[in-house]
Amino acid sequence: MTTPHDETLASYAAGTLDAGIRLAVAAHLEAAPKSRARLAHFEAAAGAVLDDLPPTDLASDALDRLLARLDEPEPPPPAPIPVRHAARMPTDVRLPKALEGCSIGRWIWIGPGVRYSAISIPGAPKANVGLVEVGPGRRMPDHGHGGNEITYVISGGFSDENGHYEAGDVCEADESLEHQPVADPEGCLCIIAMDAPMRFKGLLGAVLKPFTG
Repeated sequence: MTTPHDETLASYAAGTLDAGIRLAVAAHLEAAPKSRARLAHFEAAAGAVLDDLPPTDLASDALDRLLARLDEPEPPPPAPIPVRHAARMPTDVRLPKALEGCSIGRWIWIGPGVRYSAISIPGAPKANVGLVEVGPGRRMPDHGHGGNEITYVISGGFSDENGHYEAGDVCEADESLEHQPVADPEGCLCIIAMDAPMRFKGLLGAVLKPFTG
């Protein structure tokens, strides 16, 4: 399984990732026990840093308030918020829990056999993240990146200049990579998130700019 870079997991643990990229990483973590174990190391390291900070004086009634809360009944777990989507999903695909509470827009054509649907994250209206569905054997438009990008494969798979990616994998890219991913024979459905717009080549770039940032 292709997993996130250590720097990405460290930023996830610190809570400093772009909201869209964080969503894609969270979806991967649901399907990747080894990545969750690696994340635990970074979370422990972050906790150690907090332990080294100088102590802060508490309010005089802090202990009384804590003891009072211990007597309160355990609240029920929050009910999952369903994903609201205008885009029709393949019937055999189960969307990651990380998408709960998000809204998925309608499908938009971005190339032969390729379509894109924007994901709206509550509290992060500027996050540049969406679903990409690529038909069997189809190619994504040739593109580069203005910043960091993470693609999480929900179903199917694809290949690019750096390797092959299948369900559960993540592909990380930055400004140094220009590529044209090709879907497997069964096609693929992915979450794609970036902290800066893609750079498409030629006339297609002007056509897609309103939809890709």
